[in-house]
Amino acid sequence: MPWGGSGTGTGFVNPISAALVIAFDGRDSLASFSNGAAIDTWADISGNGRNATQPTAGKRPLRTTLNGYPAATIDGSISGNKSLQSAAFVQAQPVTYFVVCRRDVADAGHYIARGGITGSPTGFFTATGDVQMFAGTLAPQLTFATGAAAILTGIFNGASSEIRLNGASAATGNSGAGGMSSFSIGAATNIAQSSDITLSCILVYVGALNTHLLRGTTFEVT
Repeated sequence: MPWGGSGTGTGFVNPISAALVIAFDGRDSLASFSNGAAIDTWADISGNGRNATQPTAGKRPLRTTLNGYPAATIDGSISGNKSLQSAAFVQAQPVTYFVVCRRDVADAGHYIARGGITGSPTGFFTATGDVQMFAGTLAPQLTFATGAAAILTGIFNGASSEIRLNGASAATGNSGAGGMSSFSIGAATNIAQSSDITLSCILVYVGALNTHLLRGTTFEVT
């Protein structure tokens, strides 16, 4: 797994010594795709084999770059719903999400990433100027403008949930008790509620990571 490095201009997050649920790193899994190519599979390199795929050619994200690193771009409001979806698995809360992304359009009612298809799974949900955590309840949330790359961190832990932007705590609240039953990149399900987002790295860990571990993962994104 080619994780490493730190400093400004990064488009990824380094791993830590905690159990991974999924790990999608553009530097590894998207490096073989040429720029502008349709992505049929983003390989999960957590060791769990939870690859995210899209069998329908017209629904595939396109390979691009984010701060110089391989990334996937999803333009749901422009050319219709696009996404990548893993097979089913089960993971209860607490879990911690890290998503390195750039918001390309101030869309609303869409998902950046979501941990399942049925019930009230964990995920990042878009409002016009905000991003909200959701696992049954839309909370907490933070302001997330378009055009700049950022690291979104979501600690899904029921009434003790927390959302962070580039490592800084933005809000706490009750996101609900939903867990994970699969994983969708850029949408709520295989094709529905697709966002307008460019993503270079997604990590989900088991547990509510403490402050020390959070500091170990977060790097500046410019």
